Amino acid sequence: MAPKKGVKVVAKKKTEKVTNPLFERRPKQFGIGGALPPKKDLTRYIKWPKSIRLQRQKRILKQRLKVPPALNQFTKTLDKNLATQLFKLLMKYRPEDKAAKKDRLLKKAQAEAEGKPSESKKPIVVKYGLNHVTYLIEQNKAQLVVIAHDVDPIELVVWLPALCRKMEVPYCIVKGKSRLGTVVHQKTAACLCLTTVKNEDKLEFSKILEAIKANFNDKYEEYRKKWGGGIMGSKSQAKTKAKDREYIRNSRGVELFACRWVPSSSPRALIFLCHECGIRLASAGYAVFGMDYEGHGRSKGARCYIKKFGDIVNDCYDYYTSISAQEKYRGKGRFLYGESMGGAVALLLHKKDPSFWNGALLVAPMCKISEKVKPHPVVINLLTRVEEIIPKWKIVPTKDVIDAAFKDPVKREEIRNNKLIYQDKPRLKTALEMLRTSMNLEDTLHEITLPFFVLHGEADTVTDPEISKALFEKASTRDKTIKRYPGMWHGLTSGETDANVDLVFADIINWLDVRTGDATSLTANVEKVACNDQGEPKGEQASLLGGLNGGGRRVVHRSSM
Repeated sequence: MAPKKGVKVVAKKKTEKVTNPLFERRPKQFGIGGALPPKKDLTRYIKWPKSIRLQRQKRILKQRLKVPPALNQFTKTLDKNLATQLFKLLMKYRPEDKAAKKDRLLKKAQAEAEGKPSESKKPIVVKYGLNHVTYLIEQNKAQLVVIAHDVDPIELVVWLPALCRKMEVPYCIVKGKSRLGTVVHQKTAACLCLTTVKNEDKLEFSKILEAIKANFNDKYEEYRKKWGGGIMGSKSQAKTKAKDREYIRNSRGVELFACRWVPSSSPRALIFLCHECGIRLASAGYAVFGMDYEGHGRSKGARCYIKKFGDIVNDCYDYYTSISAQEKYRGKGRFLYGESMGGAVALLLHKKDPSFWNGALLVAPMCKISEKVKPHPVVINLLTRVEEIIPKWKIVPTKDVIDAAFKDPVKREEIRNNKLIYQDKPRLKTALEMLRTSMNLEDTLHEITLPFFVLHGEADTVTDPEISKALFEKASTRDKTIKRYPGMWHGLTSGETDANVDLVFADIINWLDVRTGDATSLTANVEKVACNDQGEPKGEQASLLGGLNGGGRRVVHRSSM
Protein backbone atom coordinates (compact mmCIF):
# COMPACT_ATOMS: atom_id res chain seq x y z
CA MET A 1 0.00 0.00 0.00
CA ALA A 2 1.50 3.33 -1.03
CA PRO A 3 1.92 6.01 1.62
CA LYS A 4 -0.54 8.87 1.68
CA LYS A 5 0.38 12.12 0.04
CA GLY A 6 1.73 14.78 2.41
CA VAL A 7 2.90 12.26 5.00
CA LYS A 8 6.63 12.23 5.66
CA VAL A 9 8.28 8.86 5.73
CA VAL A 10 10.77 8.48 8.58
CA ALA A 11 13.98 7.10 7.19
CA LYS A 12 15.61 4.32 9.12
CA LYS A 13 18.87 5.27 10.79
CA LYS A 14 21.83 3.36 9.56
CA THR A 15 23.96 1.94 12.36
CA GLU A 16 27.58 2.65 11.59
CA LYS A 17 30.03 -0.01 12.45
CA VAL A 18 32.45 1.17 15.16
CA THR A 19 36.04 0.57 14.18
CA ASN A 20 39.20 1.19 16.08
CA PRO A 21 41.07 4.02 14.34
CA LEU A 22 44.37 2.52 15.44
CA PHE A 23 43.86 -0.48 13.15
CA GLU A 24 44.38 0.01 9.43
CA ARG A 25 41.74 -1.24 7.04
CA ARG A 26 44.33 -2.85 4.87
CA PRO A 27 47.90 -3.68 5.75
CA LYS A 28 50.23 -1.44 3.78
CA GLN A 29 53.06 -2.83 1.70
CA PHE A 30 56.07 -0.56 1.50
CA GLY A 31 57.85 -2.49 -1.22
CA ILE A 32 58.51 -1.38 -4.80
CA GLY A 33 55.30 -0.02 -6.27
CA GLY A 34 53.58 -0.14 -2.89
CA ALA A 35 52.47 2.54 -0.43
CA LEU A 36 54.75 5.41 0.46
CA PRO A 37 56.71 4.79 3.67
CA PRO A 38 56.03 7.04 6.69
CA LYS A 39 58.17 10.10 7.16
CA LYS A 40 61.27 9.66 9.30
CA ASP A 41 63.05 12.19 11.45
CA LEU A 42 66.37 12.63 9.67
CA THR A 43 67.51 15.79 11.49
CA ARG A 44 70.30 13.87 13.18
CA TYR A 45 71.88 13.41 9.75
CA ILE A 46 71.75 17.11 8.88
CA LYS A 47 75.07 18.91 8.72
CA TRP A 48 74.37 21.98 10.82
CA PRO A 49 76.13 25.29 10.08
CA LYS A 50 79.49 25.82 11.70
CA SER A 51 78.14 28.57 13.99
CA ILE A 52 75.53 26.19 15.41
CA ARG A 53 78.14 23.47 15.94
CA LEU A 54 80.41 25.92 17.75
CA GLN A 55 77.55 26.99 20.03
CA ARG A 56 76.88 23.39 20.98
CA GLN A 57 80.56 22.64 21.55
CA LYS A 58 80.93 25.69 23.80
CA ARG A 59 77.89 24.66 25.81
CA ILE A 60 79.24 21.13 26.31
CA LEU A 61 82.69 22.46 27.26
CA LYS A 62 81.15 24.73 29.90
CA GLN A 63 79.44 21.70 31.40
CA ARG A 64 82.51 19.44 31.30
CA LEU A 65 85.25 21.82 32.45
CA LYS A 66 85.45 23.15 35.99
CA VAL A 67 84.36 26.77 35.87
CA PRO A 68 85.87 29.22 38.40
CA PRO A 69 83.45 31.16 40.63
CA ALA A 70 83.97 34.45 38.77
CA LEU A 71 82.54 32.85 35.62
CA ASN A 72 80.11 30.51 37.36
CA GLN A 73 78.22 33.46 38.88
CA PHE A 74 76.82 34.20 35.41
CA THR A 75 74.78 30.98 35.60
CA LYS A 76 72.77 32.47 38.49
CA THR A 77 70.22 34.60 36.65
CA LEU A 78 67.17 36.54 37.71
CA ASP A 79 64.04 34.42 38.17
CA LYS A 80 61.31 34.60 35.55
CA ASN A 81 58.73 36.63 37.51
CA LEU A 82 61.17 39.28 38.69
CA ALA A 83 62.77 39.50 35.23
CA THR A 84 59.33 40.11 33.69
CA GLN A 85 58.70 43.01 36.09
CA LEU A 86 62.15 44.44 35.41
CA PHE A 87 61.76 44.37 31.62
CA LYS A 88 58.31 45.97 31.83
CA LEU A 89 59.95 48.84 33.68
CA LEU A 90 62.88 49.03 31.25
CA MET A 91 60.57 49.18 28.24
CA LYS A 92 59.08 52.41 29.64
CA TYR A 93 62.50 54.03 29.37
CA ARG A 94 63.59 52.86 25.93
CA PRO A 95 65.85 55.32 24.10
CA GLU A 96 64.31 57.32 21.28
CA ASP A 97 64.51 55.87 17.82
CA LYS A 98 65.61 58.08 14.93
CA ALA A 99 62.09 59.12 13.95
CA ALA A 100 61.08 60.13 17.49
CA LYS A 101 64.31 62.05 18.04
CA LYS A 102 63.93 63.86 14.71
CA ASP A 103 60.35 64.81 15.54
CA ARG A 104 61.34 66.14 19.00
CA LEU A 105 64.21 68.22 17.68
CA LEU A 106 62.07 69.56 14.82
CA LYS A 107 59.40 70.78 17.24
CA LYS A 108 62.07 72.36 19.41
CA ALA A 109 63.57 74.19 16.41
CA GLN A 110 60.16 75.44 15.25
CA ALA A 111 59.37 76.75 18.74
CA GLU A 112 62.68 78.60 18.93
CA ALA A 113 62.15 80.05 15.44
CA GLU A 114 58.75 81.41 16.44
CA GLY A 115 60.18 82.81 19.67
CA LYS A 116 58.12 80.55 21.86
CA PRO A 117 59.57 78.88 24.98
CA SER A 118 60.73 75.34 24.23
CA GLU A 119 59.21 72.61 26.46
CA SER A 120 60.96 69.73 24.73
CA LYS A 121 63.23 68.07 27.30
CA LYS A 122 65.45 65.09 26.78
CA PRO A 123 63.53 62.09 28.17
CA ILE A 124 64.77 59.71 30.89
CA VAL A 125 66.14 56.67 29.10
CA VAL A 126 68.12 53.51 29.73
CA LYS A 127 71.87 53.92 29.26
CA TYR A 128 73.86 51.28 27.41
CA GLY A 129 77.37 50.63 26.20
CA LEU A 130 80.01 49.04 28.41
CA ASN A 131 82.24 52.12 28.68
CA HIS A 132 79.28 54.41 29.33
CA VAL A 133 77.84 52.13 32.04
CA THR A 134 81.27 51.80 33.69
CA TYR A 135 81.63 55.59 33.79
CA LEU A 136 78.19 55.98 35.40
CA ILE A 137 79.04 53.38 38.06
CA GLU A 138 82.35 55.06 38.91
CA GLN A 139 80.62 58.47 39.15
CA ASN A 140 77.95 57.04 41.51
CA LYS A 141 75.20 57.96 39.04
CA ALA A 142 73.95 54.42 38.38
CA GLN A 143 70.98 53.15 40.39
CA LEU A 144 70.68 49.73 38.72
CA VAL A 145 72.95 47.74 36.39
CA VAL A 146 71.59 44.86 34.30
CA ILE A 147 74.16 42.42 32.84
CA ALA A 148 73.58 39.72 30.20
CA HIS A 149 74.61 36.18 31.13
CA ASP A 150 75.81 35.16 27.66
CA VAL A 151 78.27 37.90 26.73
CA ASP A 152 81.00 36.48 24.49
CA PRO A 153 83.81 36.76 25.42
CA ILE A 154 82.69 36.78 29.04
CA GLU A 155 85.89 38.66 30.03
CA LEU A 156 84.18 41.86 28.84
CA VAL A 157 81.84 41.90 31.84
CA VAL A 158 83.37 39.40 34.30
CA TRP A 159 84.66 42.24 36.51
CA LEU A 160 81.42 44.24 36.46
CA PRO A 161 79.67 42.51 39.45
CA ALA A 162 82.72 43.15 41.66
CA LEU A 163 82.77 46.83 40.64
CA CYS A 164 79.03 47.19 41.36
CA ARG A 165 79.43 45.63 44.78
CA LYS A 166 82.42 47.84 45.58
CA MET A 167 80.49 50.98 44.60
CA GLU A 168 77.34 49.64 46.35
CA VAL A 169 75.32 49.72 43.14
CA PRO A 170 72.53 47.11 42.79
CA TYR A 171 73.15 44.76 39.88
CA CYS A 172 71.52 41.67 38.39
CA ILE A 173 72.29 39.10 35.71
CA VAL A 174 69.54 38.25 33.22
CA LYS A 175 69.25 35.77 30.39
CA GLY A 176 69.90 36.94 26.86
CA LYS A 177 72.06 39.75 25.49
CA SER A 178 69.61 39.90 22.57
CA ARG A 179 66.80 40.56 25.04
CA LEU A 180 68.74 43.54 26.42
CA GLY A 181 69.39 44.67 22.85
CA THR A 182 65.68 44.95 22.07
CA VAL A 183 65.32 47.49 24.89
CA VAL A 184 67.83 49.87 23.30
CA HIS A 185 67.04 49.20 19.60
CA GLN A 186 70.21 47.14 19.12
CA LYS A 187 70.88 43.59 18.03
CA THR A 188 72.58 42.79 21.35
CA ALA A 189 73.66 44.64 24.47
CA ALA A 190 76.15 43.49 27.12
CA CYS A 191 74.73 45.64 29.92
CA LEU A 192 72.19 48.36 30.66
CA CYS A 193 71.96 51.02 33.35
CA LEU A 194 69.19 53.09 34.92
CA THR A 195 70.19 56.41 36.50
CA THR A 196 66.72 57.58 37.57
CA VAL A 197 63.01 56.93 37.05
CA LYS A 198 59.86 59.00 36.99
CA ASN A 199 57.99 59.74 40.21
CA GLU A 200 55.11 57.41 39.35
CA ASP A 201 57.54 54.48 38.96
CA LYS A 202 59.65 55.02 42.09
CA LEU A 203 57.62 52.70 44.33
CA GLU A 204 57.77 49.82 41.86
CA PHE A 205 61.46 50.52 41.20
CA SER A 206 62.30 50.39 44.92
CA LYS A 207 60.60 46.98 45.28
CA ILE A 208 62.57 45.60 42.34
CA LEU A 209 65.81 46.97 43.80
CA GLU A 210 65.17 45.27 47.16
CA ALA A 211 64.59 41.90 45.49
CA ILE A 212 67.67 42.29 43.29
CA LYS A 213 69.88 43.22 46.26
CA ALA A 214 68.71 40.14 48.15
CA ASN A 215 69.44 37.84 45.19
CA PHE A 216 72.76 39.28 43.97
CA ASN A 217 74.52 41.94 46.08
CA ASP A 218 73.85 40.18 49.40
CA LYS A 219 74.80 36.76 47.99
CA TYR A 220 78.01 37.86 46.30
CA GLU A 221 80.25 36.13 48.88
CA GLU A 222 78.24 32.93 48.53
CA TYR A 223 78.51 32.92 44.73
CA ARG A 224 82.20 33.86 44.90
CA LYS A 225 83.06 30.53 46.57
CA LYS A 226 81.14 28.14 44.32
CA TRP A 227 82.78 26.50 41.33
CA GLY A 228 80.70 25.31 38.42
CA GLY A 229 80.92 22.76 35.64
CA GLY A 230 82.47 19.36 36.17
CA ILE A 231 79.34 17.63 34.80
CA MET A 232 80.46 14.71 32.70
CA GLY A 233 78.52 12.85 30.03
CA SER A 234 76.36 9.79 30.64
CA LYS A 235 79.11 7.34 29.66
CA SER A 236 81.71 8.99 31.90
CA GLN A 237 79.24 9.13 34.77
CA ALA A 238 78.52 5.43 34.38
CA LYS A 239 82.26 4.63 34.48
CA THR A 240 82.78 6.83 37.53
CA LYS A 241 79.81 5.26 39.26
CA ALA A 242 81.25 1.80 38.61
CA LYS A 243 84.60 2.87 40.08
CA ASP A 244 82.92 4.36 43.14
CA ARG A 245 81.52 0.94 44.05
CA GLU A 246 83.95 -1.66 45.23
CA TYR A 247 84.20 -4.75 47.39
CA ILE A 248 86.61 -4.92 50.29
CA ARG A 249 87.56 -8.01 52.28
CA ASN A 250 87.35 -7.92 56.07
CA SER A 251 89.60 -9.73 58.55
CA ARG A 252 87.37 -12.83 58.37
CA GLY A 253 87.66 -13.04 54.57
CA VAL A 254 84.09 -11.87 53.84
CA GLU A 255 83.56 -9.47 50.92
CA LEU A 256 81.83 -6.23 51.98
CA PHE A 257 80.24 -3.77 49.57
CA ALA A 258 81.64 -0.22 49.84
CA CYS A 259 80.63 2.98 48.05
CA ARG A 260 81.59 6.64 47.96
CA TRP A 261 80.24 10.06 46.93
CA VAL A 262 82.96 12.65 46.31
CA PRO A 263 82.39 16.34 45.41
CA SER A 264 84.02 17.80 42.31
CA SER A 265 86.14 20.18 44.39
CA SER A 266 88.40 19.43 47.36
CA PRO A 267 86.22 17.95 50.14
CA ARG A 268 85.55 20.01 53.24
CA ALA A 269 85.40 16.86 55.36
CA LEU A 270 85.20 13.07 55.23
CA ILE A 271 81.90 11.35 56.02
CA PHE A 272 81.59 7.62 56.52
CA LEU A 273 78.10 6.25 55.99
CA CYS A 274 75.82 4.30 53.64
CA HIS A 275 72.65 4.85 51.65
CA GLU A 276 70.92 7.87 50.19
CA CYS A 277 71.99 10.61 52.57
CA GLY A 278 75.49 10.36 51.10
CA ILE A 279 74.36 12.16 47.94
CA ARG A 280 73.00 15.13 49.87
CA LEU A 281 76.11 15.50 52.01
CA ALA A 282 78.40 15.20 48.98
CA SER A 283 76.50 18.01 47.27
CA ALA A 284 77.23 20.12 50.37
CA GLY A 285 80.97 19.64 49.81
CA TYR A 286 81.75 16.64 52.01
CA ALA A 287 83.48 13.46 50.82
CA VAL A 288 81.22 10.57 51.79
CA PHE A 289 82.26 6.94 52.26
CA GLY A 290 80.07 4.03 53.25
CA MET A 291 79.88 0.28 53.47
CA ASP A 292 77.25 -2.40 53.95
CA TYR A 293 77.78 -4.50 57.05
CA GLU A 294 78.45 -8.21 56.69
CA GLY A 295 75.23 -9.92 55.59
CA HIS A 296 73.53 -6.61 54.76
CA GLY A 297 72.81 -4.98 51.40
CA ARG A 298 75.25 -6.13 48.70
CA SER A 299 77.82 -7.52 51.13
CA LYS A 300 78.43 -11.25 51.37
CA GLY A 301 77.46 -13.39 54.35
CA ALA A 302 74.29 -14.80 55.89
CA ARG A 303 71.46 -12.29 55.46
CA CYS A 304 71.24 -9.97 58.48
CA TYR A 305 73.11 -12.39 60.72
CA ILE A 306 75.28 -10.75 63.38
CA LYS A 307 77.41 -13.32 65.14
CA LYS A 308 79.22 -10.69 67.18
CA PHE A 309 78.40 -6.98 67.20
CA GLY A 310 82.06 -6.15 67.74
CA ASP A 311 82.86 -7.60 64.29
CA ILE A 312 80.81 -4.82 62.65
CA VAL A 313 82.66 -2.21 64.70
CA ASN A 314 86.05 -3.67 63.74
CA ASP A 315 85.13 -3.84 60.02
CA CYS A 316 84.06 -0.20 60.01
CA TYR A 317 87.13 0.90 61.95
CA ASP A 318 89.52 -0.88 59.57
CA TYR A 319 87.88 0.55 56.45
CA TYR A 320 87.43 4.11 57.73
CA THR A 321 90.96 4.39 59.09
CA SER A 322 92.35 3.14 55.76
CA ILE A 323 90.43 5.89 53.94
CA SER A 324 91.61 8.54 56.42
CA ALA A 325 95.22 7.43 55.94
CA GLN A 326 95.19 8.16 52.19
CA GLU A 327 97.43 11.05 51.18
CA LYS A 328 94.67 13.19 49.67
CA TYR A 329 92.52 12.91 52.82
CA ARG A 330 95.18 13.48 55.44
CA GLY A 331 94.58 16.52 57.58
CA LYS A 332 90.81 16.33 57.10
CA GLY A 333 88.62 16.13 60.17
CA ARG A 334 86.82 12.84 60.84
CA PHE A 335 83.23 12.65 61.98
CA LEU A 336 80.96 9.67 62.48
CA TYR A 337 77.41 9.52 61.20
CA GLY A 338 75.14 6.95 62.81
CA GLU A 339 71.49 6.27 62.06
CA SER A 340 69.47 3.78 64.11
CA MET A 341 71.73 0.74 64.61
CA GLY A 342 74.50 2.79 63.00
CA GLY A 343 74.21 5.18 65.96
CA ALA A 344 75.22 2.34 68.24
CA VAL A 345 78.12 1.47 65.90
CA ALA A 346 79.24 5.12 65.89
CA LEU A 347 79.32 5.29 69.69
CA LEU A 348 81.23 2.00 69.90
CA LEU A 349 83.74 3.29 67.33
CA HIS A 350 84.27 6.32 69.54
CA LYS A 351 84.89 4.05 72.53
CA LYS A 352 87.34 1.98 70.50
CA ASP A 353 89.51 5.01 69.71
CA PRO A 354 88.25 8.18 71.48
CA SER A 355 91.01 10.46 70.15
CA PHE A 356 90.58 9.52 66.47
CA TRP A 357 87.15 11.05 65.86
CA ASN A 358 86.27 14.74 66.01
CA GLY A 359 82.55 14.31 66.57
CA ALA A 360 79.41 12.40 65.62
CA LEU A 361 75.96 12.86 64.15
CA LEU A 362 73.43 10.48 65.69
CA VAL A 363 70.03 10.13 64.00
CA ALA A 364 67.56 8.16 66.16
CA PRO A 365 70.46 6.16 67.67
CA MET A 366 69.88 2.65 69.00
CA CYS A 367 71.02 3.34 72.55
CA LYS A 368 67.91 1.58 73.83
CA ILE A 369 65.26 -0.50 72.06
CA SER A 370 61.76 0.79 72.71
CA GLU A 371 59.64 -1.26 75.10
CA LYS A 372 56.83 -1.16 72.51
CA VAL A 373 58.71 -3.49 70.15
CA LYS A 374 60.78 -5.47 72.66
CA PRO A 375 59.58 -9.03 73.51
CA HIS A 376 58.54 -10.00 77.00
CA PRO A 377 61.45 -10.64 79.45
CA VAL A 378 60.36 -14.28 79.79
CA VAL A 379 60.67 -14.72 76.02
CA ILE A 380 64.10 -13.08 76.07
CA ASN A 381 65.24 -15.46 78.83
CA LEU A 382 64.11 -18.50 76.83
CA LEU A 383 65.77 -17.29 73.64
CA THR A 384 69.06 -16.64 75.44
CA ARG A 385 69.28 -20.29 76.47
CA VAL A 386 69.08 -21.60 72.90
CA GLU A 387 71.03 -18.91 71.03
CA GLU A 388 74.15 -21.07 70.62
CA ILE A 389 72.08 -24.02 69.38
CA ILE A 390 69.98 -22.23 66.76
CA PRO A 391 71.72 -18.86 66.25
CA LYS A 392 70.47 -18.28 62.67
CA TRP A 393 66.85 -19.23 63.20
CA LYS A 394 64.31 -16.53 62.35
CA ILE A 395 62.11 -17.07 65.38
CA VAL A 396 62.23 -13.80 67.33
CA PRO A 397 58.65 -12.49 67.69
CA THR A 398 58.44 -8.81 66.81
CA LYS A 399 56.18 -6.24 65.20
CA ASP A 400 56.67 -5.05 61.62
CA VAL A 401 59.49 -2.52 61.89
CA ILE A 402 58.85 -1.02 58.44
CA ASP A 403 55.31 0.00 59.41
CA ALA A 404 56.64 1.49 62.65
CA ALA A 405 59.67 3.27 61.17
CA PHE A 406 58.54 4.88 57.90
CA LYS A 407 55.74 7.42 58.12
CA ASP A 408 55.26 8.32 54.45
CA PRO A 409 53.12 5.56 52.84
CA VAL A 410 54.72 6.00 49.40
CA LYS A 411 58.25 5.64 50.76
CA ARG A 412 57.11 2.77 52.96
CA GLU A 413 55.94 0.93 49.85
CA GLU A 414 59.26 1.66 48.12
CA ILE A 415 61.06 0.12 51.09
CA ARG A 416 58.91 -3.01 50.88
CA ASN A 417 59.61 -3.42 47.16
CA ASN A 418 63.38 -3.13 47.62
CA LYS A 419 64.88 -6.59 47.16
CA LEU A 420 67.95 -5.72 49.24
CA ILE A 421 65.89 -5.08 52.35
CA TYR A 422 65.57 -7.85 54.91
CA GLN A 423 61.90 -8.21 55.88
CA ASP A 424 61.80 -11.56 57.71
CA LYS A 425 61.82 -12.02 61.45
CA PRO A 426 65.16 -11.16 63.09
CA ARG A 427 67.59 -14.03 63.52
CA LEU A 428 68.00 -15.17 67.12
CA LYS A 429 71.68 -14.26 67.52
CA THR A 430 71.22 -10.93 65.72
CA ALA A 431 68.37 -9.83 67.96
CA LEU A 432 70.17 -10.77 71.18
CA GLU A 433 73.40 -9.04 70.08
CA MET A 434 71.47 -5.85 69.36
CA LEU A 435 69.73 -6.08 72.73
CA ARG A 436 73.00 -6.56 74.63
CA THR A 437 74.64 -3.70 72.72
CA SER A 438 71.81 -1.28 73.47
CA MET A 439 71.80 -2.26 77.16
CA ASN A 440 75.58 -1.78 77.36
CA LEU A 441 75.34 1.66 75.76
CA GLU A 442 72.49 2.64 78.06
CA ASP A 443 74.69 1.91 81.09
CA THR A 444 77.79 3.73 79.76
CA LEU A 445 76.39 6.98 78.35
CA HIS A 446 78.59 8.98 80.74
CA GLU A 447 81.70 7.71 78.90
CA ILE A 448 80.83 9.63 75.70
CA THR A 449 83.39 12.44 75.36
CA LEU A 450 83.26 13.47 71.69
CA PRO A 451 81.12 16.36 70.36
CA PHE A 452 77.81 15.12 68.97
CA PHE A 453 74.47 16.20 67.54
CA VAL A 454 71.57 13.84 68.24
CA LEU A 455 68.32 14.04 66.24
CA HIS A 456 65.20 12.08 67.14
CA GLY A 457 61.53 12.01 66.15
CA GLU A 458 59.23 12.40 69.13
CA ALA A 459 56.79 9.83 67.69
CA ASP A 460 59.53 7.18 67.27
CA THR A 461 58.36 3.75 68.49
CA VAL A 462 61.45 1.78 67.34
CA THR A 463 64.19 3.45 69.38
CA ASP A 464 63.30 5.28 72.57
CA PRO A 465 63.47 9.11 72.23
CA GLU A 466 63.99 9.41 75.99
CA ILE A 467 67.33 7.61 75.76
CA SER A 468 68.54 10.32 73.36
CA LYS A 469 67.66 12.87 76.00
CA ALA A 470 69.51 10.76 78.58
CA LEU A 471 72.53 10.63 76.24
CA PHE A 472 72.47 14.41 75.99
CA GLU A 473 72.24 14.82 79.77
CA LYS A 474 74.76 12.15 80.83
CA ALA A 475 77.48 12.51 78.18
CA SER A 476 80.72 14.01 79.49
CA THR A 477 81.33 16.26 76.49
CA ARG A 478 80.46 19.95 76.66
CA ASP A 479 79.87 20.25 72.92
CA LYS A 480 76.54 18.48 72.56
CA THR A 481 73.31 19.33 70.79
CA ILE A 482 69.92 17.63 70.72
CA LYS A 483 66.94 18.33 68.51
CA ARG A 484 63.64 16.49 68.68
CA TYR A 485 61.08 16.71 65.87
CA PRO A 486 57.42 16.69 66.95
CA GLY A 487 55.28 14.16 65.09
CA MET A 488 58.17 12.55 63.21
CA TRP A 489 58.85 8.80 63.30
CA HIS A 490 62.01 6.72 63.31
CA GLY A 491 63.10 7.16 59.67
CA LEU A 492 63.95 10.86 59.77
CA THR A 493 66.07 10.81 56.60
CA SER A 494 64.20 8.21 54.55
CA GLY A 495 60.66 7.70 55.85
CA GLU A 496 59.27 11.21 56.28
CA THR A 497 57.77 13.58 53.73
CA ASP A 498 60.19 15.42 51.45
CA ALA A 499 59.67 18.67 53.37
CA ASN A 500 60.54 17.00 56.68
CA VAL A 501 63.57 15.24 55.18
CA ASP A 502 64.83 18.56 53.81
CA LEU A 503 64.42 20.10 57.26
CA VAL A 504 66.43 17.31 58.91
CA PHE A 505 69.25 17.51 56.36
CA ALA A 506 69.34 21.31 56.65
CA ASP A 507 69.97 20.94 60.39
CA ILE A 508 72.64 18.28 59.77
CA ILE A 509 74.49 20.33 57.14
CA ASN A 510 74.28 23.51 59.24
CA TRP A 511 75.80 21.66 62.19
CA LEU A 512 78.59 20.39 59.95
CA ASP A 513 79.25 23.74 58.31
CA VAL A 514 79.73 25.39 61.70
CA ARG A 515 82.27 22.75 62.65
CA THR A 516 84.23 22.55 59.40
CA GLY A 517 87.57 24.36 59.48
CA ASP A 518 91.30 23.81 59.40
CA ALA A 519 92.23 20.27 60.37
CA THR A 520 94.82 21.57 62.82
CA SER A 521 92.15 23.39 64.76
CA LEU A 522 89.76 20.47 64.87
CA THR A 523 91.47 18.73 67.76
CA ALA A 524 93.53 21.45 69.42
CA ASN A 525 91.86 24.84 69.17
CA VAL A 526 88.21 23.84 69.30
CA GLU A 527 85.80 26.01 71.22
CA LYS A 528 83.53 23.86 73.35
CA VAL A 529 79.82 24.26 72.80
CA ALA A 530 76.99 23.67 75.22
CA CYS A 531 73.50 23.52 73.74
CA ASN A 532 70.07 23.43 75.29
CA ASP A 533 67.39 20.81 74.71
CA GLN A 534 66.10 22.60 71.62
CA GLY A 535 69.52 22.36 69.99
CA GLU A 536 70.35 26.06 70.00
CA PRO A 537 74.17 26.38 69.86
CA LYS A 538 75.91 28.79 72.20
CA GLY A 539 79.24 28.67 70.37
CA GLU A 540 81.01 27.32 67.32
CA GLN A 541 83.41 24.50 66.57
CA ALA A 542 85.17 23.25 63.47
CA SER A 543 84.82 19.60 62.57
CA LEU A 544 84.40 16.91 59.88
CA LEU A 545 82.06 13.99 59.39
CA GLY A 546 82.43 10.27 58.91
CA GLY A 547 79.28 8.26 59.22
CA LEU A 548 77.40 5.05 59.67
CA ASN A 549 73.84 4.33 58.74
CA GLY A 550 71.81 1.71 60.45
CA GLY A 551 68.92 1.80 58.02
CA GLY A 552 67.97 3.68 54.90
CA ARG A 553 66.52 2.74 51.56
CA ARG A 554 68.82 -0.17 50.86
CA VAL A 555 68.87 -2.30 54.02
CA VAL A 556 66.82 -2.17 57.19
CA HIS A 557 69.43 -2.58 59.91
CA ARG A 558 66.93 -1.65 62.57
CA SER A 559 65.56 -5.19 63.02
CA SER A 560 64.11 -5.02 66.51
CA MET A 561 63.57 -7.50 69.28
